[in-house]
Amino acid sequence: MMKKILVLLTNPIDNDSRVKKEINSLTKNNFDVTLISVNSKESFIKNHFILKYNQYFRIHGVKFLVLSIKFLFTIIKCLKNVDFIHCNDAITLHLGLAAKFLKPKVKLIYDSHELGSKRVGSKLSNLYFFLIEKISLRFVDKTINVSPSIAQWYEDKYKIPRPLIVLNCPPKANAFYKKNIFREKFGISETSKIFLYQGGFSKGRGIPHILEAFKKLDKNKYSVVFMGYGPMDLEIQNASKTYSNIFFHKAVSQNELMDYTSSADWGLVLIENYCLSYNYCLPNKLFECIQAEIPIIASNLLELSNLVSTWKLGVVAEQINEMGLINAIKKTDSINPHDLLPNLKNAKNLYCWEMQEKVLLSAYNAPNLI
Repeated sequence: MMKKILVLLTNPIDNDSRVKKEINSLTKNNFDVTLISVNSKESFIKNHFILKYNQYFRIHGVKFLVLSIKFLFTIIKCLKNVDFIHCNDAITLHLGLAAKFLKPKVKLIYDSHELGSKRVGSKLSNLYFFLIEKISLRFVDKTINVSPSIAQWYEDKYKIPRPLIVLNCPPKANAFYKKNIFREKFGISETSKIFLYQGGFSKGRGIPHILEAFKKLDKNKYSVVFMGYGPMDLEIQNASKTYSNIFFHKAVSQNELMDYTSSADWGLVLIENYCLSYNYCLPNKLFECIQAEIPIIASNLLELSNLVSTWKLGVVAEQINEMGLINAIKKTDSINPHDLLPNLKNAKNLYCWEMQEKVLLSAYNAPNLI
């Protein structure tokens, strides 16, 4: 009999590549998936309930209560034939817990996309995440984390069995052909190395330091492309109008992403050490660079530096500031990217969604959950 899964997401599904990959993997493996999301523009699957809300989820007062009530009413409508509830992050965990009390036989999967109680945010919101996890995890049937250090933290802090680790990797790029889109589009010289920042233009990603570093670097030898969107759009676009080696490119679809990423010479994955969740993170941009077979300049954070150093995939920047980045970028002058290519090819065989999918399915096929 086909098992039924209810997936809870308090964000739009549109740009959530991880949840999309998980739903596609579950559907492909004969699970019947229903999704409840908030403010999604697209109806991602047939059974998709989209809750309308005047802004993205916030943990405060009446707005929090109203959205929770909307979720609970929708969950109750779906609950009759549900076998599993998949909660994405602590925001949905209290909702899954309420559903489990209504239907005790339902199996609860907790998929924490970050270290929820040690993230950038107010002390009050982090306390909320901690208390929800502390109370709820004893009723959770399987916990999933996104890096080994986060999994270890959850095991030690909450005294639970070791969580499964499902990394946020893209599908493996098998038929792979390196493109040259940025040089052709922006007229970047062959003598200038292209460094790519891709993703959200937001705080904690090293963007101000990248801008200051490339303003100081030799314009004929080093260029940077920012590809994405976010609150720092205007700052990046203004810099691109003033400096001949700084370029802005709007975000592209997941289907096009590998062509664009492979058009760079180096990828920049420069998460700043604002909180323990960041220190333990392994962001999807890291794995996108690996799949595109471009070497990486990474932050000196625990998980990031360990993976880049162990696999010899590039350079670890000792500090995320102007001089720290200038020094890391200049280190690339003594590295032939072709020498790193075998390492990148080996890493992409492990750090791909096809491997992570097996771990995800093991959560649902465990003997105690069938």
